[in-house]
Amino acid sequence: TNVVLTATVPAGGALENGTILYTATVGATVTNSPVVVTLSNGQTITIGVGETSGTVSFPLGNDVYNGADTVSTAITGVTGGDFEQLTPNTTPVVTPVGDSIDV
Repeated sequence: TNVVLTATVPAGGALENGTILYTATVGATVTNSPVVVTLSNGQTITIGVGETSGTVSFPLGNDVYNGADTVSTAITGVTGGDFEQLTPNTTPVVTPVGDSIDV
């Protein structure tokens, strides 16, 4: 059963001091125990029993440098659920982040 990570940003794109919403989706409904998806940024996403997806919000900081940046996050581990095999898609999700005006 595959586990995939996607990123959602507000209309207009992700900006410094904003957030990225990460969603982990599993290919079948979770049974018996939750699935915990570990991300390369240190966060975890829990997909509850009876569900096929879960989310976590990642806060974006504000650096002192001008110019746009990117945030790259990938699945580094998956545990739980009652699946014979969980196969995470470890391809990073790369999200462009626009620069806020530094005063």
